[in-house]
Amino acid sequence: MLRVFLAEDEVIIREGLRDSIPWAECGFEFVGEASDGETALEMVRKLKPDVVITDIKMPFMDGLTFSKYVSEELPETKIIIISGYDDFEYARRAVELHADRFLLKPITKADMISALKSTRQRIEEERSRQAAFLQREELEEESLSALELSGFDPTVLGSFIESGRAEDIESFVDRFVRSLHGAEQSMLFKNYLLVSIRINAANALQRSGISGELFTGMIPDLPLDDSGEDLKEYLSTVLKNVIALRDSVFRKPGADVVEDALRYINDHYCSEEISLNTAAKAINVSPNYLSAIFSQKMGDSFIEYLTKKRMERAKQYLRETDLRSGEIALAVGYKDPRYFSYVFKRTQGCTPSEYRAREAV
Repeated sequence: MLRVFLAEDEVIIREGLRDSIPWAECGFEFVGEASDGETALEMVRKLKPDVVITDIKMPFMDGLTFSKYVSEELPETKIIIISGYDDFEYARRAVELHADRFLLKPITKADMISALKSTRQRIEEERSRQAAFLQREELEEESLSALELSGFDPTVLGSFIESGRAEDIESFVDRFVRSLHGAEQSMLFKNYLLVSIRINAANALQRSGISGELFTGMIPDLPLDDSGEDLKEYLSTVLKNVIALRDSVFRKPGADVVEDALRYINDHYCSEEISLNTAAKAINVSPNYLSAIFSQKMGDSFIEYLTKKRMERAKQYLRETDLRSGEIALAVGYKDPRYFSYVFKRTQGCTPSEYRAREAV
């Protein structure tokens, strides 16, 4: 069942769609909702839905900006844009963002069901074509079943290529081959696995923004025997090549990505334009890589750390100056004082004025 997420600031519309659409009958699981683009983006990064439905006009981050981030970070996620603006410019920008559908308000139940069904059909067709490509060496279903490969997950290769470290390659390869439980002894499965390695490596690098021209030659051809050791050698070689390519493109030699990101946050936290994407671009890494390595090292996501930084600075202003709450909001990167107060209370357990009064005692 496909997963769907809804971003809509109008409560009546959001709850109406959430409660009236027969999601399961349409082949979907409703996994979450948000009332503004900034919150929606953070949730979508964690939930990774198959389909996102978003309004254009939302506070803190509009739907088109939100959709741009989603299409960049989760290119396989389909986007359905809804809007009350019957304007060609919005439709044009939606097309540029590769939105699957563009619906104008008022949206009927039938309109949304039709959009969901067509989007689902497109996803199924794309996945069917991908599956057909993977099976082009004409692997027989009976033979694959005999190998008991139900636990095999080729996507772990792509994940490691995007965010793994060169020094962890050998241990990763050992764990990966052990997880095959002897299936690597089958030449039939080994051929299937080699195709999977190539596709996952190419897709992972593409998601990181590396062109096919640079990728050419990164996947060598190695002779195969029936021992399984050749598979370790082959996989290690592939990972060393593609991770070296990834790092040479996106990382300055010897640079510490997390320290660079922390410096960027310290220098730009007061700007409302700061984001994971702007930080990644500034320090020359892919957003996916920065997100993974930052969370791994810091224990917080990029947004969570940025929010903590802003809140600590805001508390300092409240304690040491007479600046009004709206002025402090602007000083720490929030153009909307109401949203600043909302975030402050959510993270600190009290309003800015309550905090100032308490600290003044």
